Amino acid sequence: PTRVGGALEGHYVVDVACGSFHTVALTRTGTVFCWGDNANGQCGSGTLPEAVTRPYCVASLCVVGGGVAKAISCGRQHTAVVMQGPHPWCRNYCCQLRHDGKPQADHGQVYVFGESKGMGLGSAQKVCTAKLVPAMESHNVHSVVSGLHHTFVTADVIPPVPYS
Repeated sequence: PTRVGGALEGHYVVDVACGSFHTVALTRTGTVFCWGDNANGQCGSGTLPEAVTRPYCVASLCVVGGGVAKAISCGRQHTAVVMQGPHPWCRNYCCQLRHDGKPQADHGQVYVFGESKGMGLGSAQKVCTAKLVPAMESHNVHSVVSGLHHTFVTADVIPPVPYS
């Protein structure tokens, strides 16, 4: 075993997922780090270097969903991340802010990057930065699991008004 340091130094890792040749780590604070093969953008670096040799903080995730990830998953050459919310594009009750600045309810959303086959984007292009899976916008995603070329989520439909 080899200790992984670099940008992960000082972070408490709570989950790790592995693709065929890349690795993703989720920290206690909800930050996502990737490293390894990046031939299809699966490290989310925004460009296509052949490989990301040290853990890299996926910057494109820091500006979506409140910047806090709650679940990670890897396929062969893709990465899926559930971001917590609130989401500025969401007009549902869940993402309206309370008087304390926190959202009314959970609204987890799936963001993906890498080989887009099986990621729910309807395209076969490489995705180098985090992209929202639009088909899940009206759902509160709890978890995500990936296989070779597919991704599975558990989610609830978001009610238009709070439960009575």
